[in-house]
Amino acid sequence: MPETSLGSYGNRSEAQSAPRLRWTVWPLVDRPLVSLGVVALMAALGWGVAVGSGGWYWGVLAAMALALSLWRYLLPVTFDVGIRGLRQDSLLQQARTSWSDIRAVRRCRGGLLMLPGTDDRPLDAMRGLFVPWGPHRAELLQLVALYLTGEELED
Repeated sequence: MPETSLGSYGNRSEAQSAPRLRWTVWPLVDRPLVSLGVVALMAALGWGVAVGSGGWYWGVLAAMALALSLWRYLLPVTFDVGIRGLRQDSLLQQARTSWSDIRAVRRCRGGLLMLPGTDDRPLDAMRGLFVPWGPHRAELLQLVALYLTGEELED
């Protein structure tokens, strides 16, 4: 597997000492009311589909499809921000996004939306990566600024 560029950090030991942030977000534990609302919505929609279609199996299938698409509200996700980019690890997915793949960043209420393009089209957010900052808002903003622009944020 080819190694990604180390940027301004010329060797491996410098890259290993580069600033890094790692944290886990689990909405089911961190925000239980929101997660319970999502679970209630899945159950209600599954029940509605079962009643509307006349078959309980269609309701179960609809609820399972919805649970699969909303898995981030149910399972823990660990984020790792470092010199090589952003990494997400969970039971269902392991993904890495390099800094060169990020063209724009939007601040949202609960985190940052990393976008692959600079166009401001309505559906661009669907292709982006949302990174919730949890209790690490300042540290995440600082690291993203450092790795995307090479400059630290001024306080």
